[in-house]
Amino acid sequence: MLYQLDKKIFCFLYRMATNNHKVKNIMIHITRISSKVYFMIYLFGSIFLLMNHKNQLLFFWLGPSISFVIGKYLRYKIKRKRPFVTLAIKTHIAHQANGSLPSMHSVSATAIGVAILLEFGPIGIVFIMLAFLTGLSRVMVGVHYPLDILFGGIIGGIVTYCVMSLYK
Repeated sequence: MLYQLDKKIFCFLYRMATNNHKVKNIMIHITRISSKVYFMIYLFGSIFLLMNHKNQLLFFWLGPSISFVIGKYLRYKIKRKRPFVTLAIKTHIAHQANGSLPSMHSVSATAIGVAILLEFGPIGIVFIMLAFLTGLSRVMVGVHYPLDILFGGIIGGIVTYCVMSLYK
């Protein structure tokens, strides 16, 4: 039942992008730049901590890193097929037909958003919202189901919070 709901939500969002050229182009753009944006955010946060609070840098790196490893391990074990494979649809971006659950974009973006929130305060909320937008774009371009995004966000957020809480 949950997978049926997941598929229905996917189809609704995918069709929304497919039927609206402007929405599709915005989602493609978000998908393409999100990894670069989060890399830069993480890099600048790391440089700031290196210059000002070296003792916090390890946990700032560990939270998202452990989240990423857990996400990769779960994807290897779960082996959920991507929606464009199971539904035989055309994606709006080129993508490999590898595992889908959890979304590693969602794991990473949420983990970095939570790390920024815990280290730098309310500005982190902006990055968590951007993580949501990144996840939404991955669904709308046809490469992830909504549950892939949700599960990735939960992993990234909870693991990073737990690891970084060890320092605080």
